[in-house]
Amino acid sequence: MSCRNNQKTKVIKIVGNTYDKIVNDAEKDVIVLYTINKCEACLDVSSTFTQLANYFNQDSNLIFGEIDMSKNEVGLQISSYPSIYFWPKKLKRFISFSSKKTLDELIHFVEENITDKVKNLILIHRMPHTYHQEALR
Repeated sequence: MSCRNNQKTKVIKIVGNTYDKIVNDAEKDVIVLYTINKCEACLDVSSTFTQLANYFNQDSNLIFGEIDMSKNEVGLQISSYPSIYFWPKKLKRFISFSSKKTLDELIHFVEENITDKVKNLILIHRMPHTYHQEALR
């Protein structure tokens, strides 16, 4: 998988006292990975989530964050781990990702829910990922 440039996007480590400020950012869409300690599936998805953040590394309107719910309380009931929620900047109610947690599925999920679609579609068409190449056939 290649990034859109050589820079890597850092996945922000979210903690309880920074959570509200990050997910309620009025200027950015926020994608959060909710994990718990000693969860094998969480570790696998965390790696894919980092690849997702790297794929969207040129989009300054997106924040990628990860929070360990076994160490932090945020007032949100999570039914299963790992979970990924998309917090649109203008809506600030989450959209839950419920498909397979593959990189292609996650890219599609972000693209479908991103607030600034026009700007982001231009970036996507400049450097298509395999998902987009298959969709165009």
